[in-house]
Amino acid sequence: MTSVTIPNKVISIGDGAFSSNQLTNVIISNSVKTIGEKAFADNQLASVTIGNNVATFNNNVFSGARNLTRISIGNNVTITGTEPLAFNFEGFYLINNRQAGTYTFNNGRWNFQSR
Repeated sequence: MTSVTIPNKVISIGDGAFSSNQLTNVIISNSVKTIGEKAFADNQLASVTIGNNVATFNNNVFSGARNLTRISIGNNVTITGTEPLAFNFEGFYLINNRQAGTYTFNNGRWNFQSR
């Protein structure tokens, strides 16, 4: 499995639900409110889309995502935790006031484009 889209009727993704696969692309629908620990850990993620209603999730949800170069984030998403996510993405997200939009990693740095 290389891609997964979480459908609109799902409200929670459990701990380790999709860990240790070959996922490169994940789309999390607006209906999802919680994401468990390491739900998408140890994959080959390059692109992640996070819906509007994911209030808070720990950054280890995507641990081991060394190829992550594109994160699209909906409104009001908060990332917590201390484990680095894709070259300190969460720091860049905080600097940009947790704005909804698309964050891309290119030439060793994060960039932001609002919606």
